[in-house]
Amino acid sequence: MRWPARIALREHWYLRGALAVVALLAAIQFFYLPWREARTTLTQGIATQERTLHDLLLQVASYEKLKNREDDFQRRLALRPKDFSIFSYVEKQAGDSGVRGNIRSMTVGRGTTVGGYEEIPLDIRLEKLTLKQLTQFIALLESPEAFLQVKKLAISRMKEPAGYLAVGMQVATYQPRRTSP
Repeated sequence: MRWPARIALREHWYLRGALAVVALLAAIQFFYLPWREARTTLTQGIATQERTLHDLLLQVASYEKLKNREDDFQRRLALRPKDFSIFSYVEKQAGDSGVRGNIRSMTVGRGTTVGGYEEIPLDIRLEKLTLKQLTQFIALLESPEAFLQVKKLAISRMKEPAGYLAVGMQVATYQPRRTSP
């Protein structure tokens, strides 16, 4: 490239340097910065998608765990007799453990609905029990076949006869929700 004669050699190099700087700045502005911004956006998008995938996998694992628990729940309920009654079951277990004569009262409470099932509570009051009798009775009550559990338990010492306990407990079980006609 031939430069006009009016420009000195030193100015000629300054001009070339300035053009190189302008070209470099233009390359940075129009090529490098957009590429870097797109790369940053892509990296952030990938990180966001990875977090979303991780959360989704946790949700799937939680769902599978809950589904397995529900399947186990339904299987255990299906093993019970169709005419299962919490009242008669507790009465039978009290007879088997030898505390039937110590029952002062049993009251079936109002059931609460949980999903497709109804929780049926039973309040039991017992008197003149020993600790051994109580533990045997509770062990018989909480069998996996009956799917029954002790929800509340209140124990107090009796004044007379000494050495005996008065017990108030609430046991509960689940059954499929009854549909209204």
